[in-house]
Amino acid sequence: MQYIVSYDDPAGDRKTILDLIAAGLTHIVLSLRSPYPPQVAQWLVDEIITPVREAQRALKSDTNP
Repeated sequence: MQYIVSYDDPAGDRKTILDLIAAGLTHIVLSLRSPYPPQVAQWLVDEIITPVREAQRALKSDTNP
């Protein structure tokens, strides 16, 4: 699935992505709209990818004691 990330609401994007994962999606393509702000790839990692991965790890460790 392709998901278009909003530069203005990374918290909302994280929630939506986690909801998609909870619904069973295993392949989510994150798309960014142009014009691209400076350092957008690092922003995506810092604001979306890393927090979502950490949230997923926390959920897995909570359900698998």
